[in-house]
Amino acid sequence: MVWLVEWKVFKFFIIAAVIANSIILATHSYEYRLDTTYNHRTTFEDISSKAFMVIFLLEFIFKVIAMGFVVNKNSYIRNGWNILDFICLVTAILEQIFTDVDGFMMLRMLRVLKPFRSIKAVPSLQLLVQSLFASFRGLLNIYIFLGIVLSFFAIFGVNMFGGKHYQTCRSTPELIYIPD
Repeated sequence: MVWLVEWKVFKFFIIAAVIANSIILATHSYEYRLDTTYNHRTTFEDISSKAFMVIFLLEFIFKVIAMGFVVNKNSYIRNGWNILDFICLVTAILEQIFTDVDGFMMLRMLRVLKPFRSIKAVPSLQLLVQSLFASFRGLLNIYIFLGIVLSFFAIFGVNMFGGKHYQTCRSTPELIYIPD
């Protein structure tokens, strides 16, 4: 099974699936938020999301069989990029199981992580992302200083302009609430 996971054709197939899935996610229509009669998922989106979930589930199973899940030194979960894959897979499975539950609609937000799976394909891009995350610790003092400076000017602006422009965009002295 290791040969399949390490095979370049398999890797290219997974990257092509990630790119195709990202394109389908990017073309999702949000008209159901404006019109309640509009279905929030088309038949094509429903079939494609199931197909991509099966592809990524098979990839997960093959990798777990080849590497192990947790115990081994080079196991699946010990790689940060595989943790990202696992989170994307779990959210896709939960999205398929709980399609009509409103609380699980928030899981759709995690679909944004799926295009990050393509970073695994390019080792030099992986190195750049790892360098970016490694630099955050060195830049922590700069972020703290920037936060203090921005907080100072925010407090200054609120105290200086507080209430002076209260009626700028209104013709009445008080706010009139008109329910929908």
